[in-house]
Order: sequence, then structure tokens, then C-alpha cells
Amino acid sequence: MQHELSAAGCGYPWHNGKYDTWTQQAVGDFQNDNRLWNEPWGTFTPATRAALDAGGTCVGF
Repeated sequence: MQHELSAAGCGYPWHNGKYDTWTQQAVGDFQNDNRLWNEPWGTFTPATRAALDAGGTCVGF
């Protein structure tokens, strides 16, 4: 997931395999940039996964 978020322009170039505060921030940024406002911010939900799989990106990065 960290690699996919990074490739989508979200988060940071390093991946530690942990759901840490940096990952939570990247997920939250992705959700905001893809208008997933009904999802719990920073939580990688099925809707967040679907948007990422559909090619969503972080436009702010």
C-alpha cells in the first residue's frame, strides 16, 4: 500500500511496511484529493482501496 500511495503521488519515497503516522497522513491526503470525505480520515478503507485501484492520485503533491 505504501508503494502504491507513493506511486500515486501521495506520501513519501520510503516504505517501512508499517501503518505509521506518515502512512496515515498519505492515506488522508489521498482521501481528501479523491473526495472520499465520508471515509474515516487516514483509514485505508475498501472505498479508499477502490479509488487507488481505479487510478486515483494526490493532486496536491
